[in-house]
Amino acid sequence: MIDENFKVEINLPGYKPTLKGNLKQVRMAAKKIAESRKPVIFSGGGVISSGASDILRKFVKISKIPVITSLLGMGSFPEVDQLSLSMAGMHGTKYANLAFTEADLIIGVGVRFDDRVTGKLSEFAPDAEIIHIDIDPAEIGKNLKVIIPIVGDARVVLADLKNEYE
Repeated sequence: MIDENFKVEINLPGYKPTLKGNLKQVRMAAKKIAESRKPVIFSGGGVISSGASDILRKFVKISKIPVITSLLGMGSFPEVDQLSLSMAGMHGTKYANLAFTEADLIIGVGVRFDDRVTGKLSEFAPDAEIIHIDIDPAEIGKNLKVIIPIVGDARVVLADLKNEYE
């Protein structure tokens, strides 16, 4: 169990990341998620780094959206949960990779969408739109077209997204 008050302070001169996501974009994401037919959450290492595993579990509990993890995201969502599809990519499970193929919406949280997961970009998730949540704005839209980009800390953005979705 992760402490809700978990906080890490790092003082790096010149590095001032955006922690709070744009509320308009969070609301757009909540609406898009509610309208989707076959959404999946793609959880990466950023969920673990930000201490967002608990809020991810709470969001999944209310949304009932299956979760796929990246290699670095393993452990961000319990593998034994009925909504866990395990890890995707070249070393992942077949059903996780099939879920991407059949999804109409991918909610990427703290993940890079690297080539070990996507393979040939033009063939990855052909019918899916992408919401991408990441603290690093350089990662959003770097490899795939994103319809709703949300720059911010995964824990903070997921808490806002959960509140807007409810």
